[in-house]
Amino acid sequence: MRIIILLIILLSPRAWAIDIEFGPEFTFGRLDDNPPDVRMMQGRMDVHLIRGQEKGAKFRRKVLSTDPAVRYYSPNGWNATVDDDQGVIEVQMKPMTVELFEHFKNDIQDAIFASAANIDHWPLLWRGGGHINLSFSTFKNNPLLFRNFIVDCYNHNELFMGAFGYDTHNAMSWNVHPARRAGLEKTIELFDHGNYFSAVNFAEDLEKNVNVTDVEPVMLWGTEELRIQKEFAINFIWVREGRLEIRAVRPQASVDVWVRQIRLIKKRLEYLEKLKEPLAIDPKVEVQPIDLEKHMLEPPVNPQDAMKAFYTYVTEAGEDWADHRDYLWPKWGWDGEIKKFEKSYWFKKRQSEKCEKRLAGAK
Repeated sequence: MRIIILLIILLSPRAWAIDIEFGPEFTFGRLDDNPPDVRMMQGRMDVHLIRGQEKGAKFRRKVLSTDPAVRYYSPNGWNATVDDDQGVIEVQMKPMTVELFEHFKNDIQDAIFASAANIDHWPLLWRGGGHINLSFSTFKNNPLLFRNFIVDCYNHNELFMGAFGYDTHNAMSWNVHPARRAGLEKTIELFDHGNYFSAVNFAEDLEKNVNVTDVEPVMLWGTEELRIQKEFAINFIWVREGRLEIRAVRPQASVDVWVRQIRLIKKRLEYLEKLKEPLAIDPKVEVQPIDLEKHMLEPPVNPQDAMKAFYTYVTEAGEDWADHRDYLWPKWGWDGEIKKFEKSYWFKKRQSEKCEKRLAGAK
């Protein structure tokens, strides 16, 4: 029966609209100041997934050479590697399609997030990131789609300054620094003049031209070598290994949040794939002058402008705002900015227009 279900998922037209897989990096820490305990997490998963399961439902366990990493293989075909990484428990999974993550999300939630919660470990802001890896094979034969995806992320600068996350420690947005912006725009211009026939070479030049070492980031955390590798919202250094890494994402609170985020990215790619011309460079939100003390923990954008831009990003992709409001920057919720946005004339007008279109389509 499982094989039949998987075949239906994999062979359905919707599943093949964009041929892309996603790989998560779920992270967990403790609410107190004590470091997380990866051995405790693995011990809990041993009890829950192996000894506590009936025959046919037991996971298989493999100790990897990169101690203390342990990989758990689900009888349903997915796997997860539990390791520690710079003060957090990190769980990486075999890349899968949106449809397969949706199909297995309850199992994954129970195996990983429930196991962590049972030892009082949680996805925490500023303790790791919810990095999203995309299979680069999607872009190899479509450099224009890759170019437009990068420009779209650059234009929707709210994505990495509040919508998906904001991380001055581990994943700075390019849009914050004039020299970084100039490097990216220069590389985009070279692409538009026909300098690149390979998405891989284009990505490598983006990495080189955006990574201006004489520009100080907002926060000088870690060594210079570490900052060069990790301070950007999108990491291009793994493209030859077949993946693109989006780093500026808050740790997902659940597998359901993860599924909604990757579904949004996939649908945005489907939206961009319809464009047959280069997308114009046009950042949507004004970036405020950086105040090191203020903007270490608060995105340098107007929250209302950022939410307008993200609403457009979401709805143009065919997604509902209600499915993506809960993982916005926490302070916007605490300060009432989200409620203020949803009471605004701008928001109500667009919601009404969307409802009218749906009613017209139903007729």
